[in-house]
Amino acid sequence: PIDPTATLTRVQNEIFTPTCAALGCHDRLAHQEDQQLTAGTAYAQTVNHPSVEIPNLLRVAPGDPANSYLYRKITGAGITGDRMPQGGPFLTDEKIKLVRDWIRRGAPND
Repeated sequence: PIDPTATLTRVQNEIFTPTCAALGCHDRLAHQEDQQLTAGTAYAQTVNHPSVEIPNLLRVAPGDPANSYLYRKITGAGITGDRMPQGGPFLTDEKIKLVRDWIRRGAPND
């Protein structure tokens, strides 16, 4: 079952802000691979936005985690370059499920 509480707000607060945007990787200054995951910009930078490393994949394809490059990057499956967060520690299964369920819900801007 899909967790109905898997929202962008939770993904932002529990994963993007403390893990991705706080490390000087995907913040407003460093935005590696032209991706910024800070609050207020993450949605526009991910949902229906082509990835840089594999442009024929969207960073987040609503409803389709397997074809969402962001999801692939945090699981390490079918990617170019390093699994994220780069060098680890990697996201827990619980946090990966949160991202997966948000995408499966259609990746709403909630």
